[in-house]
Amino acid sequence: MQRTILIFALASLLTGWLPRPLSGWAQTAPATLTVLQGTVEVAAPGETFAPVTESVSLEEGYQIRWEEDALGEAIFFNGLRILIDAELYGPGSFSIQQLMEDDPVINLTQLTGNVLYSLENTLETETVVNVRDATGTATASIRGTDFRMEVVAGALVGAAWSNDAIGDLTFSNGLFVDLTAPDTDGDGVEDYLDPNPTEANAADAAFYTAVSAASPSEAAELVEAAGAVNPDLIVAIAGAGAAANPAAAAEITVAALDQAPLLTLEIVASVIRNTNNPADLEASAALAGEVVASALQANPDLAETIIEVALQTNPFAAAEIAGAVARSNPDLLAFVTEAALAINPAASADIVAAVVPFAADADAVLAIVLLALAVDPASAVEIAVAAATQSAFDVIEAVGVAAALAHPSARDAIGAALANATGTDIQAALVEAVSDDAVANAVPPVELARLEPELENAIFFGETASGNIVINITAGGAVLDFTRLLASGLLFAIRVGGIEAEVSGGLFFVTLAPPINPDGTRGLVSFAWADAEGFISLGGITIDVSSAARVTLLDLGSATLPPTLSIDAGQLVITESTAETILRAGNSVIVVPPGVQVTVGVLENGDVIVQVISAPPGVTVEVTNLANGEVVELIGNTQGVFDEDGDVQVVVSGIG
Repeated sequence: MQRTILIFALASLLTGWLPRPLSGWAQTAPATLTVLQGTVEVAAPGETFAPVTESVSLEEGYQIRWEEDALGEAIFFNGLRILIDAELYGPGSFSIQQLMEDDPVINLTQLTGNVLYSLENTLETETVVNVRDATGTATASIRGTDFRMEVVAGALVGAAWSNDAIGDLTFSNGLFVDLTAPDTDGDGVEDYLDPNPTEANAADAAFYTAVSAASPSEAAELVEAAGAVNPDLIVAIAGAGAAANPAAAAEITVAALDQAPLLTLEIVASVIRNTNNPADLEASAALAGEVVASALQANPDLAETIIEVALQTNPFAAAEIAGAVARSNPDLLAFVTEAALAINPAASADIVAAVVPFAADADAVLAIVLLALAVDPASAVEIAVAAATQSAFDVIEAVGVAAALAHPSARDAIGAALANATGTDIQAALVEAVSDDAVANAVPPVELARLEPELENAIFFGETASGNIVINITAGGAVLDFTRLLASGLLFAIRVGGIEAEVSGGLFFVTLAPPINPDGTRGLVSFAWADAEGFISLGGITIDVSSAARVTLLDLGSATLPPTLSIDAGQLVITESTAETILRAGNSVIVVPPGVQVTVGVLENGDVIVQVISAPPGVTVEVTNLANGEVVELIGNTQGVFDEDGDVQVVVSGIG
């Protein structure tokens, strides 16, 4: 009797609560495409493109493309607008992955072109639009802003956004670009949605307590009993049970699928969603793999759809899901590898490690490696090691060469890592396969298409011949997070207003003020960084960014420069130093303590001028001659002139 009362209480509390439907089996909500002129074409899933002349409804899976003469607009249920104006932005195309009225998230893929997205006044409705590039290497998540992406050859090369931006750009190689303007609630932290149901709305307290205290088999029995009383709520019951007892997720999945095999996809999604713990992604991923393995065993006919649903529900579990699928059904190895890499390319090495033990032969291993290298060449070292050490076949040289060709600048690192992991020296094979000419030409530079900076902020991305990434900020600013790249050795060149920085890790904050000259060519640049490795270069001045600091750079030719300084290489102004800053100009090294305001300039004749505008009592700026070790100390309100060899020419106190 007690169990019956408990089940009816659960049923009454769960009525009306169901997990949000997922793409692929839920009813979609159309958007509207209106064409005013020109050639705009639409293709429904599995169909060919057909021209649109007036208005048409758009649904999940649709692709939209337009040519040079097009003018129109796509309007979505949540207020998202996509402007089609080929005269301004040229031809382009995008596809719709997820579009449902009861889901605050819209997922789009931009295939080509320069596309403007407008999403205004949506902060209260928690609307999020995710726009991926076609290669899967970059995803923009935006809320309440005008945002523009430019895609060339399927890859993101540029983005621009308005000053009210709420959102970010995330790259598969680990780079994170925060586009967010100052946060609205003043707590200094960006607010993100939590799609996971809480204990309070997932189940009634008695059911939650009973399931959480049960063994996996007992928890499955409780879920089965609750579902028998109200089978219409089996999806919610399974999710609630999994939230109460995550360790029983696989058993709960089997129990729920026994009762409702037609709801396999919904049950899998509900269980995985409710066991997805952001505080413990590793455990959540392992549980997702167990759930998928159970679901495949119970309903193998839906194998591919189960895999896709599971990956969409917890993309961080891509490697664990891929491994579980490969272990239970090696015939799905190629499919799950591609699906996992598409949903989480940043996990490429882990995905390779999870699936290669189940490959049928060395050719199958190499095929998996090539798939991973195509989506994440920056992880070539890790991918090669994962394949060579996890495979049952001798693939060391084959995967090493493939990795070196995908990421030529990492050739030596790949050879060293493989030798360390396997005891086999393949350096000679890599050198032969990847010649110097191949290294120079394997990754051709991307010529960045320029956007007019009509939006307040703009950033462009390119790749050099060495495989390093170039970030060119032409307006506004952004927070660039390279912390995940410290160990990778990947180098990013940041170009802002004629100033260049090279960074291989850490957190970087960059702003470019509006032009201060009539010709619009010069502006103030502010850099701040933490835990970064690299330097900032301004003409003849370089700044070591190994320690935390904040500096303001004044670009060349500024009308605000003192008339007595004829600046050729540039001038640096440190206005707010939060840590010791180390500069080098000519043969002089300048050490600037925190709290000091200093100006450093380089004259046409190579002389270096260091002017200490203000400094706390007893604090000095040290200028060291690298050639002879001579040190000159400058106090506040003092100017020193040093020649290009670092020798002191004159020190003047009481300037100004």
